[in-house]
Amino acid sequence: MTFAKAIFAATTIILFSCCGTQKTSEQSSTMNQDIVEASNSKEVATKMMEAGMMRGTIVASEVENDCPFTIRIADKTGTLLDPINLDPSFHVSGMKVWFSFRPLRMMNRCDKANPVELSDIQTRIE
Repeated sequence: MTFAKAIFAATTIILFSCCGTQKTSEQSSTMNQDIVEASNSKEVATKMMEAGMMRGTIVASEVENDCPFTIRIADKTGTLLDPINLDPSFHVSGMKVWFSFRPLRMMNRCDKANPVELSDIQTRIE
């Protein structure tokens, strides 16, 4: 009976040690993938900025006489823009975007944001 317990114990130790190595390899692979994605996102950011794109975040509002959707520029100023041609697929508050625009000389539709026409907009992955 003790021989059977010894074999059971040895088998259990071997099985757990194999699984531990596999998890370590998976964790290492995930960390390497995160590093690659981070460097890729930096490269993407550099390319987007070189192409004249800006970082922004979609901001939704339900306040009366307010713009329903604005874009907050991701810089120190946090300026809000009122895109008059924002596609409904981007009507998601908190969505991170890359965008380019041209300012418009028209009356503001809301007090807090300046009207703009989007030239290009893409979702931003961080």
